[in-house]
Amino acid sequence: ALGNERVVEVSAGGLHSLAVGVSGALYSWGAGRDGKLGHGDLAERWEPLRVAALEHEHVMQASAGDSHSLAVTRAGEIFSFGLGECGRLGHGDEACHSQPVRITAYAGKRVLRSAAGFYHSVVLLEGGTVSTFGDGRYGKLGHGDTEDQLVPAAVASLEHTEIGEAAAGHRHAALRGHDATAYQ
Repeated sequence: ALGNERVVEVSAGGLHSLAVGVSGALYSWGAGRDGKLGHGDLAERWEPLRVAALEHEHVMQASAGDSHSLAVTRAGEIFSFGLGECGRLGHGDEACHSQPVRITAYAGKRVLRSAAGFYHSVVLLEGGTVSTFGDGRYGKLGHGDTEDQLVPAAVASLEHTEIGEAAAGHRHAALRGHDATAYQ
């Protein structure tokens, strides 16, 4: 189903998968509930299908959460789609989107990487800023509380820390500094 596309990145989420091709194309397949595949519907896809709404973007990285997905472009923009509960899509509300929607809170900033967790999202920005949004239970957003964050917010305790990689799990997030220091 991927034809001659060379895949450079993959992500497995809650009953769905994402693949990024060297061409910048994003492919998704699996359970389509909540619109997390990005095809504008809730249908299951048994084979990888290119996300048509992003065909004019060059996707560099993608992350599949439980019921949502994130895609980062070469231009440093980030798109989200799927279930919006708890604000995990970063659009300031809890609306669901079955097609990718640009997260406008990052306008004028350069997004480098993303990590979609169970009900939350972690984003790394150029300059080392870590931003989180979504379900705040268990303190997994890193803001010192358990409040849901509908709009992306920088993690203040990591303000002067160079972070190179992020992962988001079910009830936690983990980060790796450029110097290989681990943060949770």
